[in-house]
Amino acid sequence: MTKNIISIVDFIEIFVISIVSLVAVAVMSYLITEANLTGVVSALALLVLIMFTVTVILYITHRIRYEE
Repeated sequence: MTKNIISIVDFIEIFVISIVSLVAVAVMSYLITEANLTGVVSALALLVLIMFTVTVILYITHRIRYEE
């Protein structure tokens, strides 16, 4: 019973994280296209996106290890 609840919570967390990352990508692409902020801003946006995804992956793997 607790395993099902934990998996549902994990699913909700992953769902929220994916929505947030999609919104972040949309905002970054909008800024780059509308304001013509290329070069440094796009590189910073890419760096932030990579750091965010790495943090999410590490968090999920830590949660999976903690479950076992």
